[in-house]
Amino acid sequence: GKSPGHDLITAEIARRLPNKAIVHITHIFNAILQLSYFPIQWKLATIILFPKLNKPKPIDNPSSYRPLSLLHFFAKLLEKLILNIIYSIIKEKKLIPDTQFGFREHHSTIHQIHRLADTIAYSLEKKL
Repeated sequence: GKSPGHDLITAEIARRLPNKAIVHITHIFNAILQLSYFPIQWKLATIILFPKLNKPKPIDNPSSYRPLSLLHFFAKLLEKLILNIIYSIIKEKKLIPDTQFGFREHHSTIHQIHRLADTIAYSLEKKL
């Protein structure tokens, strides 16, 4: 999304940072990873409530709303970097079998349905 968190930094602002600022942010990220310390300020979120569509309920009912958390930009960026590191290790070490399709890039339910149909067809041919 384009809405900033309480830090008021958007991706557009971050893209325009000078190289010197990026070097400092890289040092901060490395220190966070080395110290295993996530800054408390980065854990704060600004929460916006949106009314749920097609579900008319009283406006004073909390279940009538869907919360959206606006997080600190650099916290989101660091989380994505960590996810990429973890995901590359998982791929390299083949920790997730090829038959696992949920929550994986380039592995849709359509692919899994094709795989299931092929397995069923093979079983019928071989009378398993």
